[in-house]
Amino acid sequence: MSEKQGKSFLLPIVVVLGVIAIFAFASFSMYKYVALKTDQKIEQPNQNQPVVCTQEAKPCPDGSFVSRTGVNCEFDQCPDEFAGWQTYNNDQYGFEFKHPVDFWGLAGLVVSKKDCNFVDFSADCPVTKNILNQELSANGFSGIGISSIIPQKAIYNSNLFCLYNYTEGAAGTSYNNSFYVVAKNNNCTILKIITPYPNCQNYLPLEAGNTEQEKNYNNCVASNQQKPKTLEQIFSTFKFTN
Repeated sequence: MSEKQGKSFLLPIVVVLGVIAIFAFASFSMYKYVALKTDQKIEQPNQNQPVVCTQEAKPCPDGSFVSRTGVNCEFDQCPDEFAGWQTYNNDQYGFEFKHPVDFWGLAGLVVSKKDCNFVDFSADCPVTKNILNQELSANGFSGIGISSIIPQKAIYNSNLFCLYNYTEGAAGTSYNNSFYVVAKNNNCTILKIITPYPNCQNYLPLEAGNTEQEKNYNNCVASNQQKPKTLEQIFSTFKFTN
């Protein structure tokens, strides 16, 4: 067989082998592509199926709870416990806090600032004894004296307060006199708040079928129970502004 005849014989074989190689490469590539798409379909969740989140609950400042929802199972936002509240700003003494629009004690709010003259405010709450004694005397408590009132300590918004309370009554209503004392730069800011507590027993005994009387009684009880919590919320927003 001549060299020319040999080349003519091999050419079709080379062409066939090339076609087979191209077909095999194309088939392999198609197989990898289809396999990749199949894996992606398996890994991706069906958007039409509901997402099942863990049954966790996050407490909110107002005492309610929120759960996880949505495709990412994130916690719902807590309700704004201060929605609709106003801001009381006292430029003279350099502080502010939020309060409900109908805050019962704001009209009776008395603010003063004195030299604390203290050694360790956090340990002893030794402040404002003379000021508080004057307040007690003016309200008929001269025989009690501040020494008989045990101060409570509370931290609101990173501020340490010493809290003094005494109660007086008049015309079927008790008035809680609260002195919130907070120190800054050796000066004590004193916030006196008077909170009225109507005597809900005045609505008793309930008359059968008198829905208005029952409503007034229930509202009275609920309001009195809410007031200490509201004061806690108010002072949780207290901050110095200068």
